[in-house]
Amino acid sequence: MKPGRLKGILALVIVALVVIVAVSGFYRVDQGEEALVLTFGKMTKHEVNAGLYWHVPLAQSVQKVSTTKVHTMEYGYRTTQAGSATQSAQYADVTEEAIMITGDSNIVQVEAMYQYVVNDAEAFLFQVDDPYGTLQLAFETVLRRNIQNKTVDDALLKKQTIGIEVQPEFQQVVNEYRLGVTIKKVEIQNTTVPQEVEAAFQDVINAMNEKTQRLEEAERYENEVLPAARADAYQMVQEAEGYKAEKVAQATGDVANFQEVYSKYILSPAITRQRLFIETMERILEKANMKYVVELIDALGRHNICIAPGCDMPYDVPPENTIAVQQAIRETESVREMIRNYEAPEDDTTVELPDYAALEKPLIEVFTLDSATCAACTYMLGAAMQCGEAFGDKVDLVEYKFTEKESIARVRKMGVKHLPSIYINGELKFSSIIPSHKKLCEAVKEYLR
Repeated sequence: MKPGRLKGILALVIVALVVIVAVSGFYRVDQGEEALVLTFGKMTKHEVNAGLYWHVPLAQSVQKVSTTKVHTMEYGYRTTQAGSATQSAQYADVTEEAIMITGDSNIVQVEAMYQYVVNDAEAFLFQVDDPYGTLQLAFETVLRRNIQNKTVDDALLKKQTIGIEVQPEFQQVVNEYRLGVTIKKVEIQNTTVPQEVEAAFQDVINAMNEKTQRLEEAERYENEVLPAARADAYQMVQEAEGYKAEKVAQATGDVANFQEVYSKYILSPAITRQRLFIETMERILEKANMKYVVELIDALGRHNICIAPGCDMPYDVPPENTIAVQQAIRETESVREMIRNYEAPEDDTTVELPDYAALEKPLIEVFTLDSATCAACTYMLGAAMQCGEAFGDKVDLVEYKFTEKESIARVRKMGVKHLPSIYINGELKFSSIIPSHKKLCEAVKEYLR
């Protein structure tokens, strides 16, 4: 080969090598990364901005570190298989890491994890020989010290509190080592006790949970009851104050009225006594009864008339009603003056009648004065009850007593003329006369569907 040709080939090879070396020396720094350039093992350049850079191949090397990626480290356990959509993750215990002693000399097994971000790539790579191992040792030191200051109950139940306490202390140790990392999170995954005493500790945990639940329930009850009690107490006090003011004002008025009456009584005792008597009678006696008696006397005259209450007086007749009747008979003219402008109040009691046409079974309604005091009413109700027993649950039975205001309103609304009476599905069947068992049952059968 000619010397000139050989020199040309050699030049091409040298140029090719130079181009290859030049091209292989380019490297890229992405967003959130830092690059350290090492020249013969010594750091000579630190690139912190994203972009395309070049280094001398063979003589220089580049190490990249992400300053945004969150790294997760496990302590006391390791993930042997990551979880997926079809399979759960698998873990293995690292007992030599997890076993710790609490402040009350009990043994617990603690599993934890922590997350960190590199904030200084140079410090992380070159400040210590093994940054990852150093992190684990620092974390173990801080965690064990914290557990040793806890009772076994706190270690088992206050996992979140322990994680919160460990994180700032862990960060402080990392800063002292100048590792160039920021601790983002510390979390106690699980704290257990040896299997031999696990059942006893579980009972303790259940008891403490129940205690907490009971305390919360008591606090809720307190918050519900106390405001209501205070409101009731305040209302009672206000009502008492109002009652006091009312009675004081009433007493003051009564005293003034008495003094006025007394001054007139001294001038004419007989007239004043008569006026006071009439006013008292007007206030306490039943004017409706007096009005009815006066009208009865005016219509029939005073001779051969007997007015006497019987056992069927409606809805707990008070004694003043009878006194009013007596007063109207004895002092007719005085009573007439009392009731001259009296108008009886209207009874506003309302009742709803059933829809008899839509009833699923016959309804027997017995209207009585009072089956407990009126003999005829007792017999009428007894006949209806015997008939009801014969039909069982095929019929309904109800009694309306004239001693009750609602029953009186019902009597008026249905137009009942005589008591006792039996109605079936709103139709009068027997009035004043007690029906035989056969006759009453036959009447009921007409309404059976």
